[in-house]
Amino acid sequence: MKKDFEPSMKRLSEICTLMGDDSLSLEDALKLYSEATELAGSCKAEMEEAQLALKEIFTGE
Repeated sequence: MKKDFEPSMKRLSEICTLMGDDSLSLEDALKLYSEATELAGSCKAEMEEAQLALKEIFTGE
């Protein structure tokens, strides 16, 4: 499922803040880590698509 880049980055930032909470249970930390991994993969894919689009614009390929 493709997610919007900006909301995904915002959620990643929120997760980083939550992961810094010492009272976070291991179970909750694992759930957040899993969510962050999915979001990071989605953001990476979108960045790669943007990079290819820019390459096409600048090189005419």
